[in-house]
Amino acid sequence: MRLSQVVTALLLLSIVTTAYTLWRGDTVQDINARWEVSGHADETSSAFTHWDDDDPPVVPAACARCHSQPGFIDYIRADVIRDHPVGSVISCNACHNTALDGVTNAFFPSGVEVTGLGSEVSCMQCHQGRNSTVSVERAISPDNERLPLDDVHEGLGFINVHYNIAGASLMGSVTMGAYQYPDRDYVGQFEHAAYVQTCTDCHDAHTLHVDARACAPCHLNVVDRGDIVDIRMTPGGLTDGGIRGEIDVMAEALYRAIQDYTVEVMDTHVVYAPDTFPYFFIDLDEDGEVSPGEAAFPNRLQTWTPRLLRAAYNLNFVYRDPGIHVHNARYALQFLYDSTEDLSEVVPVDMTGMMRP
Repeated sequence: MRLSQVVTALLLLSIVTTAYTLWRGDTVQDINARWEVSGHADETSSAFTHWDDDDPPVVPAACARCHSQPGFIDYIRADVIRDHPVGSVISCNACHNTALDGVTNAFFPSGVEVTGLGSEVSCMQCHQGRNSTVSVERAISPDNERLPLDDVHEGLGFINVHYNIAGASLMGSVTMGAYQYPDRDYVGQFEHAAYVQTCTDCHDAHTLHVDARACAPCHLNVVDRGDIVDIRMTPGGLTDGGIRGEIDVMAEALYRAIQDYTVEVMDTHVVYAPDTFPYFFIDLDEDGEVSPGEAAFPNRLQTWTPRLLRAAYNLNFVYRDPGIHVHNARYALQFLYDSTEDLSEVVPVDMTGMMRP
C-alpha cells in the first residue's frame, strides 16, 4: 500500500471517529457531566463517607478495594490490600488505568475465579458481594460438621451478602452468591441476547443508568426504565405482571415463613426492614410489621438457627440487588423456592401455585 493511501485511510478514519464522537456527544465535558450524576461520583454517599468520623478517618483495608479509588487501583495493580484515606470517590482513573490492561478475571467471595471477562471486568471486581454459599456453610458447619438445623447456636449471627451485588446475581451457580441448598441444581450465568452480554450494554458506563432502548427491540412493552419490571419471557406464573412481581411474591412468602418459623421454633417474633442494617429485628408489638422504634440496632435479632440463617441470607440477597429480575431472575426464583420449601419442613407454608423453574 502506497504512503498516500495510508495517509488517506488514516484521514478517513479520523474523520469517521470525530463524526461519531460528535454525533454521540461524547466530549470530555459531556462524559464528566454524566459521571457527576452517578452513584460513583456521590461524595455524600455512605459508600464513601462511612468512615469519616472514625479515629483515624481511614477506609480500612477490607473495604478500600471498592470504597476508595486508590484502594481499587492498588488491588488491581498488585493485589495490595491496605488502609486508605477517606475522601475519594470512583472516578475516571478507576476504570481508565493501565493496571486494568489485560485483566480478564475476577475472584469472587466463594473463591471462584471468573475468567474471560471483557469490558465488565472492572464492574465485577466490586459488584460481587462479600459472602456466598461458602460463607454460610462455614458458619453453620464449623469443623465441617453441620450443626443441628433448628437449634439456636451461640456465636451464630446474621450474614449480609453486602450491596449492589449484580455480579453475584448474574453469575448464578458459577460463583454461588446466594445460599445454594445441597443436592439442588442452580442455573449459572445469565446470558441475555447477543447484544446485551456485558454491564455497559445495558448501563451507561458513566451515569450507570439503564438505557431502556437496549430492551425495547425484544421487549415491546418497554418505553422507559419503569417498564422493565413488567418484562416476562414466559406465560403463566404467580402473577399477571412481570417476572419482578413473581420474585416479589416468592420473597413475601419466604418472609412470612421466616416469621412463622421464629415463632414456632424460637418463640420470637421477627420483622425484616430491608432499608435498615442489620435488617432482621425483634417484633416487639408482635403485629408482624416494622413499627416505629423496632428497626434499631440494639433491637436486632441476635439468636439464630442454621435453618433460619440460610433462609434469611437468601431473602436479603434479593433486596441487595434491585435489578435481580434482569440479572438472573431464574436463579432468584430457585433459591427463594428452596428456602421456602426448607422452612416448610418445620412450619406450615402455603406454596400453592409455586413452581421451581
